[in-house]
Amino acid sequence: MPFSAKSGVSVSEQEPLLSSSSSLNESDLDASPTNISRHQLIVILSSLFIGIFLSALDGTVVTALLSHIASEFNALAQISWIATGYLVACAAFQPIYGKLSDIFGRRPLLVFCNFVFALGCLICGTSNSVEILILGRVVSGIGAGGLTSIATITMSDIVPLRKRGLFQGIGNVCYGIGASIGGYMGGVLSDSYGWRWAFLVQVPLVMTSALVVIFFLRLPEIPNSLTEASEETLEAAVEAIERDPIKVNSSYKSIYQSDPERTDSLPKPHVIKKNTWARIDFLGCFFLVVTLLELMLAISTGGSIFAWSSLTILTLFSLSAITCAIFVYVELYIAREPVIPVRLLTHRTILNSSLANWLITMSYYSTVYYVPIFFTAILDMSATETGSRLAGTFFGASSGSFAAGYYMKRTGRYYYLGVASSFVFLMGVGVLLTLKQSSSLVVQYLAFILPGTGYSAMITVTLLALIAAVPIEFQAVTTSIQYAFRGIGSSLGVSVSASVFQNTLTRELYRNVPEGENRLHVIKRALESVESVHEFQKNYRIAVEASYQSACGNVFKMAFVLAVFGLIATSLMKEHTLHCTMGRK
Repeated sequence: MPFSAKSGVSVSEQEPLLSSSSSLNESDLDASPTNISRHQLIVILSSLFIGIFLSALDGTVVTALLSHIASEFNALAQISWIATGYLVACAAFQPIYGKLSDIFGRRPLLVFCNFVFALGCLICGTSNSVEILILGRVVSGIGAGGLTSIATITMSDIVPLRKRGLFQGIGNVCYGIGASIGGYMGGVLSDSYGWRWAFLVQVPLVMTSALVVIFFLRLPEIPNSLTEASEETLEAAVEAIERDPIKVNSSYKSIYQSDPERTDSLPKPHVIKKNTWARIDFLGCFFLVVTLLELMLAISTGGSIFAWSSLTILTLFSLSAITCAIFVYVELYIAREPVIPVRLLTHRTILNSSLANWLITMSYYSTVYYVPIFFTAILDMSATETGSRLAGTFFGASSGSFAAGYYMKRTGRYYYLGVASSFVFLMGVGVLLTLKQSSSLVVQYLAFILPGTGYSAMITVTLLALIAAVPIEFQAVTTSIQYAFRGIGSSLGVSVSASVFQNTLTRELYRNVPEGENRLHVIKRALESVESVHEFQKNYRIAVEASYQSACGNVFKMAFVLAVFGLIATSLMKEHTLHCTMGRK
């Protein structure tokens, strides 16, 4: 057990980084749901759940349509960017939304995100090229990142930790409904009217969500973060951080035990409140986005467009390492309010919760985008048939998250549940390794149900573990940490799996397709369009199907390895108290 010579107090991993009793007046924190009527709570949460539902619906609409979109534009090699553009935008903007909502308020940011999301859907629905479609997905991702992260932060504002898991479970039920309807709706609309209508139909739904937020979302004033608390609360929190031996990056300034003299020159709280735009970590966000883009460009084009040993790929990897180092330096020493407070990652629970989200999200997104391609190429399913199997995600996500939330509400514990949920996810990815042309209907549905169950329970557990490890004034910032790692995981998951898929598919096609005058044409068509698999003569079709099966199989193997490491990270978390009141009592 670490010991602080400065304070003479033992610091346990079982306790939060800072003691709430030492940093805040408990009466300040008890401005909680007791001041919100049941009717108000229902209206507030409903407005949040609508945004979560639409964000999930948009995500699975794309997974069901990727094969058909790629075939129309003859752009199978660029298919990952239709998903990656959306996910990169989410990854880049989700962390900053936590800080922006502290500064400008939850409601204005939710309205902004709804309008941006609607604009992105409109661009996608009217696109006539893959480049415009990717642009629309980027715009949608900017909005969707806020719909999910701000909703999660807002729930933490008004719901105690002990009950938080249950409400998160209800939110994930809404997410599951959106995910299941999205896949099926996208398939039906694509088969009946064309894939563009799958995006256009979302625009009025998103605008309805924006109106609900404008007219009904009324949050009480709760000092849930350092930026919203009183000046006395801020100073008390600073004194608590100074007493703590763990190096902590607070949400408005960094204090180091090794350099206490710096505290005299730091800006005062009232000065920070006036200079709101100066508090936004634009520099950190810029280097985060640049690092992600460089990594994904290198991973997506390596081995397919450029050789792995080429100067282009080596330069991209080198630049990503440099910009990542600059990002860390900015967050540690320059940013007044870092977009990702990296010093908090020295805490065991926060670090391993973040790693679990990163690794398991990489694994999840590696599979969720390539199981539908397997169904289309190997099992010759229509978009509607694939979408109906995606509905299994609803049952998994709903049951997993809701059951996890109920368990934590009843017991106040999460550690063994977190390990169990990661194990269930691992078993689900293991089912994917058994997929083949003769797989039964039960196996086809299990390919979505088991990973969905484990993943939804895992993200619920790790979110509460992360929030429980810090005092209440840090919950918006720490929530942003999880969303940052989850966003990076989803982006890299799609990029890495796309690289594995494309490289394996190219290699296997040249190995398997028999010699003949149409050989090169068959290989070219198979690399451009998933649906072309079933257009070839039997001898070519068998070879192409075998190549697709090998490519998907390698993606699933990679996902399994990532899930194993995710399970290890989850098992390294520590148990913290899930309190029954907003004052952490």
